[in-house]
Amino acid sequence: MIPWTTLYPALLRLFGRLASNDDQSFEAEDRDRPRKIMSDAHRFTLTVRLLSVIGLGEDEERFDLIPGNATGADRKYAGQLRPNITGQRKLVLQLECDSIENTDSGWAWTMIERVRTRMRRRTSIEALDAVEAALIRVGQGVQANFRHEGRMHSRVLLDIELGCVVNDQDPIPTGWIERVEVTGHLQDVDGTELPHPPNPTNQLIPAP
Repeated sequence: MIPWTTLYPALLRLFGRLASNDDQSFEAEDRDRPRKIMSDAHRFTLTVRLLSVIGLGEDEERFDLIPGNATGADRKYAGQLRPNITGQRKLVLQLECDSIENTDSGWAWTMIERVRTRMRRRTSIEALDAVEAALIRVGQGVQANFRHEGRMHSRVLLDIELGCVVNDQDPIPTGWIERVEVTGHLQDVDGTELPHPPNPTNQLIPAP
């Protein structure tokens, strides 16, 4: 499963840090959850919305061998195989910056461009790696200005695509490795298959 409880808060912290400058510190918030009121000091808000989760390729079932000396709850399953469904996901996040000012120094483009440029900093990549995520793409900023109470507010949207790995481990193991059968198909320089040896043919390797 996607580790939302660690991944999403870490992303909000990262976006807030990237949006901050020397004079102001910002906190990014989820767009669809209760939010703070825009302060007079900041005069900006930066919100994040998860637009989609896209599967990349097909999920695979893998088997992890439980060690023979396992302890605790796994002790009774020692030597067996535990199924693990693993796959890759692309997360599409949309950042929305609002500013109650619409000036060269105070509009939403200032913050969005700051975030977009800093997303490729080494420290940003390391922060994503710490929560097992990776940067795929930073999109283009899109203007979405709106008028409220007769005043034009500056709003810019920015899409960011991230990659992550999902795992879902079955708590109940299934089966064990009895033996491994190996057959080789090494070829000579002319493309003909080599005999046995060196190619193994139906060679059985017993489980330890």
